[in-house]
Amino acid sequence: MRTRLTVVLGECDLALRREMAEPTREALCTIRVRTQRLHRKVEDLLRVARSESGEIDIELEPVEVERLIADTVEDTGALARRAGLRLETAVDTDGLTALADPDWMRQVLEGLVANAVRHSPAGGRIALKAFADGDDAVLMVEDEGSGIAAADLPHLFERFYRGAGATGGSGFGIGLALAKWVVERHDGNIAIASRLEADPAGPRGTTVTIRLPALERTDHTL
Repeated sequence: MRTRLTVVLGECDLALRREMAEPTREALCTIRVRTQRLHRKVEDLLRVARSESGEIDIELEPVEVERLIADTVEDTGALARRAGLRLETAVDTDGLTALADPDWMRQVLEGLVANAVRHSPAGGRIALKAFADGDDAVLMVEDEGSGIAAADLPHLFERFYRGAGATGGSGFGIGLALAKWVVERHDGNIAIASRLEADPAGPRGTTVTIRLPALERTDHTL
């Protein structure tokens, strides 16, 4: 299935380079977006299956947290712009380094941004934040989206979980389950807070917080 979806995406890209009527282009773009979404779900499913069978290795190395954020913005900025969203950063790391697998952590952050895009209305913002807190490197993805019901919060890291308000393709899928697996293999933790409506404690939306063990500023060797 993965190979066939890749072929469909390739054909869509080729077709979109040609001249065509605008309604046809819009329909083709819709096909591409939905195929890409399905492709991501298949990839996530394969990753989770490999993780549970022990086929995935987490290779830890010193990683600059600021670089993780910059790479994530580079890889997801176009996705946010197409959805009419602002992707902002607030980084206060001063050379903060974590012991991490950079490829896997980028995958986690990109997945969290993609989730935020999917559940946010056009015109909103998504913020990527990073800072030091004691012995931890903290990374956060905040959105101003629809929020998550309190009853759903304890189940978000379960594979294929769909909240009571989920419709069509808007469930939480397996991306969060994979994110939890990866973060825990870094001796870190991941948590989600959300509000369905703005209140004195904060605006409506969802915040995902990742904590990873930070390295000493001068200790960049293993």
